Amino acid sequence: IGQLALLIFFVGILLDEYRQRTVRWGVLGYMIGFGALLSLISFASPEHKIGEYKFVIKYLFIFPAAYYVGVWAGEKLSLKNLVSVFEVNMILFISFAILLWFFPIGFLINYRGMHEFKGTFFESGSFAVTLGIFLLAAFLLRLDQFKSLSKQSITLYIIVLVALVASHNKSVWLGFLSIMIMLIFMKPFLSNTSELTRSANLYMHLHIKKIVWIIILFVIIFIVLNSTLSEPIVSIEMLQNKMNNERGKALKIALHLLDQSDWLGGYGFGFIQHFFSTSMDKVIGLGGRVGMIFNSYLDVWISVGLLGVVYHLSLLWFAWDRRSLVTMAIPFYWFVMLNTNPASQSEYYFIFLGLSYGYIKYLNTRQVI
Repeated sequence: IGQLALLIFFVGILLDEYRQRTVRWGVLGYMIGFGALLSLISFASPEHKIGEYKFVIKYLFIFPAAYYVGVWAGEKLSLKNLVSVFEVNMILFISFAILLWFFPIGFLINYRGMHEFKGTFFESGSFAVTLGIFLLAAFLLRLDQFKSLSKQSITLYIIVLVALVASHNKSVWLGFLSIMIMLIFMKPFLSNTSELTRSANLYMHLHIKKIVWIIILFVIIFIVLNSTLSEPIVSIEMLQNKMNNERGKALKIALHLLDQSDWLGGYGFGFIQHFFSTSMDKVIGLGGRVGMIFNSYLDVWISVGLLGVVYHLSLLWFAWDRRSLVTMAIPFYWFVMLNTNPASQSEYYFIFLGLSYGYIKYLNTRQVI
């Protein structure tokens, strides 16, 4: 339903821009052209695959639509409206998660044999990753638009952080921590204050020592929360199990598959799902209905070769700009997420990278805040 609504919204934008002769033909051509090229690479593979056409439809229609809508929103919508959209979505995500936690309605939730705080998302990881990017973008855009955060926004952001803890996802915290560390190394390169947005200017006046203390406080809070939970987010036993039976094992098999192809990949979309569904060497979390491994870059490399990796890295490059914390944090967040999750199949990934690219175009044509 969400993908259908996205396509309808995209068509509406496209028709309106066609009448005004403002269609972004370059964006459309790049996204659909790359989607067609990657699809041809997949079709050329003789390997057995599951659900190949599902990936093709996404790369040819869903992902270009999501990216285009993101570009339109970043360039055309006011920061106030963008923040409002993000905050309303966060409220809806959390409301559904609470509702379905207490009342697991069958047709609204994907039951995977466990009770997870995830709402209508496939699993708690995708819930946390999506909620995390909404929180990150809303907070940083508020720094660009408003002089201070309202009490309502602070309350909402605290509730979102609690919801992220309840999801028991680790990647989102790694993403937040990595962004803070990245900003420390980026600070010497932010010298042109006349072009920086308000968020970047605020960051420029923040001493490195304060950032380090924020990181230390962040880590301490996470450790304290982790130790007080009845089911810790991170434990030694959990890490050992992931290395031996889950992510570590999947990584070894993925590298072996690439080695067998002379590091070219190109087994085709849906090959991974078929491979792990029929393999005698079982990996926790793979096979059945799961069509991707934990690392999106390795996944796309195996599926459609290095050209697929170039495609995804190029989207990060287009979304990167040092004039705003938003356009630094969004692509870096997704870079971390794609290295730890099968997040490249999320429409939100394309929407937010498109939004960052559109926001860059907004900064190019308007006076900086």
